[in-house]
Amino acid sequence: MPKGSSTDVRKTQSLGKSSIGVTIPKKWADAIGLGPGSPVYLELRDDGILIRPIAKETQRGSSIYVAADSSIDGILRMVISSYLRGDDFITIKFNGSNSLTKDTLFSAIKSKLAGIELIEENTTEARVNILSVQTQLPLSKLMHRMWLTVRGMMRDSLDLIGSGDEVLARDVMARDDEVDKTYLLVHRLINMAIEGRVLLNSISLQSRMELTPYLLVAKSVERSGDHAWRIAQWAPQLNAPNHAVETVKSLGMRVLELGNEAIMAFIGKNTGIAMKILDKRNILLNERVEAMEAMHEVAMDSRGYMLLVIESIGRIAAYAFDVAETTLDAYST
Repeated sequence: MPKGSSTDVRKTQSLGKSSIGVTIPKKWADAIGLGPGSPVYLELRDDGILIRPIAKETQRGSSIYVAADSSIDGILRMVISSYLRGDDFITIKFNGSNSLTKDTLFSAIKSKLAGIELIEENTTEARVNILSVQTQLPLSKLMHRMWLTVRGMMRDSLDLIGSGDEVLARDVMARDDEVDKTYLLVHRLINMAIEGRVLLNSISLQSRMELTPYLLVAKSVERSGDHAWRIAQWAPQLNAPNHAVETVKSLGMRVLELGNEAIMAFIGKNTGIAMKILDKRNILLNERVEAMEAMHEVAMDSRGYMLLVIESIGRIAAYAFDVAETTLDAYST
């Protein structure tokens, strides 16, 4: 930006029957590469009009140094941070004394992030390219896809209770990586939209005011996936009477239906359904208490795990109510 004031007041000028114009200070135009005939992108916002030059952006990247004591989790956390910031590439520089292999690290990165291309440049340095969004990528479709995955995880997790099917349990837990991957992509797109590097129409939003609600709801869905993962982890080892198992499964299916209604209400901007969902809060709370009381029939070695399953189901219900509240906050008129 040019030195000096970054605010100014100008009068609009008539440019015909259907258009008006406003001049831009030359220092400002020069600072962002605007000249006569330069194409610009216009966006009507709630608080004004955004004018942004349309030009090929220089690629933005970051460097991560793998020290002798670096761990996979630590490096992955730094890669994710760069990804969420909207970096186009990440250069990873390896210390020869670190025992981590590139294959192990790159496998972890690919399992967590979408649109990743790995290019090995030499033995001590590698580059991670993050593919840009070239087409329409509606956030509503990403949200719906993420929820469908979580819904399937939850159904299978409930079926796992007392089944001993560890193969299905591992499959459910593996699907959580897909949920995380979609959530991080949504988070990246929202950050880039806030910064102006992704246009609202490319993610099918009408207002910047929708960005924060979408991030909040995406986080609730991702957290619900975490709890479905936990249920799948505990379920195969549970040994409980049929009545207790059916009580927990019934509660879980009620919460699953509630979550589905909440997500559809948010995507459809339906505040009426959101309000009806919130009216069910006390009913679900009472059902959860009844389910916990029914666990006195369960042997001590399984009772603790059954209570943890009920707790996770309760957390998923809480996220559904959060989604309903976000829908009301975002779309009430």
